[in-house]
Amino acid sequence: MERIALHRRLARPTRVVKGLSAIGVSARASAHLPLWVAVLIAGTACVQRESSVVVHEGPRSIVSGRIVVQWTKVIGEEDTLFALPSKLATDGRVVAVLDPVANRVIGLERETGKVVWRYGSTGSGPGEFRGPSEILARKGGGFIVFDPANARITDLDDAGMRLRERAAVGVSAIRSACLLRDGGLLAFELALDHPIVHLDSTFRSVKRIPLPWTIDLGTNGEARQPEQNGNVSEIIRQSQGVLTPTPDGGGCIFGRQTADGLAYIQGDSVRWRRDYVASPPVESLKVATSAAISILARGDTVFVPFHGTGRRRGRLIDLYRSSDGEYLASLETPGGMSWVDLDSSGFVVLQSTSTGSKISAWTLRR
Repeated sequence: MERIALHRRLARPTRVVKGLSAIGVSARASAHLPLWVAVLIAGTACVQRESSVVVHEGPRSIVSGRIVVQWTKVIGEEDTLFALPSKLATDGRVVAVLDPVANRVIGLERETGKVVWRYGSTGSGPGEFRGPSEILARKGGGFIVFDPANARITDLDDAGMRLRERAAVGVSAIRSACLLRDGGLLAFELALDHPIVHLDSTFRSVKRIPLPWTIDLGTNGEARQPEQNGNVSEIIRQSQGVLTPTPDGGGCIFGRQTADGLAYIQGDSVRWRRDYVASPPVESLKVATSAAISILARGDTVFVPFHGTGRRRGRLIDLYRSSDGEYLASLETPGGMSWVDLDSSGFVVLQSTSTGSKISAWTLRR
């Protein structure tokens, strides 16, 4: 299958520019969309297809019918390989699925979904996990697995072989992380006091950073930083979020999962912050504005999949410009999402169902 590079910045064909303009995406905004996203969105306005729909109401331009399922792997109750997968990551060749209940990582071939390797078992020894919480794809191939209970970080190649295990010093409850170009990372952990942690290239904690927002406790309009005394459960709820590296690796985009907002963090400073785009007044979508599933940045575009509510729960991805946070457009997906990653071929998605889970690859309608 032909791969469409996410970072290509070719001149937009006239029909693509006109198509974007027709659904309210400005020329300035469209210039910053990766080419495959621009074509995907504009195609619904330029190509007559009964299955393609554009809804443009309020601040959102919602495109549907342009993403199709390439393959799906169903995980049922009788599956002995998976127990309860929680996250996945792709390096373009392999989709690595993290299963914290089974304490293992399962590698799937990116093009077909075929199982190609498995790694890990339960315990504290080499090659063992105790509830791993995060997995990242490494630039150039392979994966990094975070195991807070063992205070350890494991590097795997894309053949599922262990490259090394390292101690994670100064962190205890990592829930999300993003790799920086200097070899270090920013990590988010469940903590009341400065929950964002900067780790150096040896994965030792060197600095803690506060959230780029105050917390609204809902009492007399009072807003506080998380470390201040207050309703602990509400503070933790509003503090939760996910991280993704910026295109140049110099910082991270932080998206709140249970409150409104995303921000660009670089060093100790916040380059920009903004609220999520308002929910569309479209009853059938029933999208919430305060439940980011994951967050991804490619080229100059930030992809924010949302949970939402109702029968189309988790079927909307909002696109923002990473340089300044400007909203660009939204994509409606062909199925629900529990976790998402993407590469040059499209999206890989973990979906929860009433009978188990599904792992799918989505690509563009030709």
